[in-house]
Amino acid sequence: MKTTWTFVLMLWAAANLSAQDFFEAYKADANKYLLNYSRPLFEAMLFNSSDGWVHRAKALKPFRFALDVNTDYAFVPERYQTFTFDPAAYQTLSLVDENGQSVSGSVQMPTVFGPDTDYKIHIKAEGQGGTYNEANFQAPPGFGDEFSRTLSFLPVGMPGVSLQLRAGLPLNTEIMVRYFPETEYQGFKANVLGLGVKHDIGQYLKLKKMLRLSAFAVYSGSSMSYASDTINFSGHFSMNILTFGPVVSMEYKVASLYAGAAYVRAWNRFQILGTQTYTYDVTDGSGHVVAQLSETVKDPVDLRFTVNEYRAFAGVQFNLWILRIFVQYNLQKYPGLHAGLSIKV
Repeated sequence: MKTTWTFVLMLWAAANLSAQDFFEAYKADANKYLLNYSRPLFEAMLFNSSDGWVHRAKALKPFRFALDVNTDYAFVPERYQTFTFDPAAYQTLSLVDENGQSVSGSVQMPTVFGPDTDYKIHIKAEGQGGTYNEANFQAPPGFGDEFSRTLSFLPVGMPGVSLQLRAGLPLNTEIMVRYFPETEYQGFKANVLGLGVKHDIGQYLKLKKMLRLSAFAVYSGSSMSYASDTINFSGHFSMNILTFGPVVSMEYKVASLYAGAAYVRAWNRFQILGTQTYTYDVTDGSGHVVAQLSETVKDPVDLRFTVNEYRAFAGVQFNLWILRIFVQYNLQKYPGLHAGLSIKV
């Protein structure tokens, strides 16, 4: 399923940042940094998950069925491979370079899809008696460079795969279902449920038979969690998506040309839960270390994303007896390609 690979990557990215010197007092800044760092990952995944529900305006005939195999690839433009780290937006975080020198002013830092970085994140906050609590750790790198080396023939982006079943109903109506029962494998638990409907509204407008116009609406939800005996934290991810819009198609014997638009409203949440103890330096006003203290942090990461976007799409479906092959381009915040096949019974 399409969220499995994504979830592993999110868990790695968040753990890479949170499972270091972030303490209870700095969780707000930590989550703000992680939000900027992981935003393209979540948003590209949401666009992929909301795609592929319709491939033309014409509905299946009543009591006919089709099984679709969908693949998606959302390209991540270069402007979303980095984000601007503005120290003025953080209470306790700043950057230091590879030589340990403090960096002033705004800096472009990698997102999950960005390049590697040599910068370190510096935490400093006032302690007691004129002292300061300080710690440094390596800023989380992007995996864009590794992606480009491994899959050099593809632009940096987010892949996805999904299965769905469609059924025709009377009155030129079609329903669509995506379902994956809760399944557990090596610490992972996941489930998916999506329901959609498409209805031919062109029939009320007396359009020509080869020209079809339909409206569709879809709701889908999924969740995933990961826990292991070898680590003392667990990851939890949930996603809810509402998509609706019109689609029009020109129906020919061997092909259907279609185009449409959609409004995408999505919510998701990613959490890392658990406790871990960290050590940090206590320094005096001159920066000299005068003590080391430890603190136990509980549930360090809680990220919430909302997407309110529009997309336009256009594609072609080839009608080959019981087999349908479709290719589609998505014009959206993260431009993407959609392709797959359908078996009609």
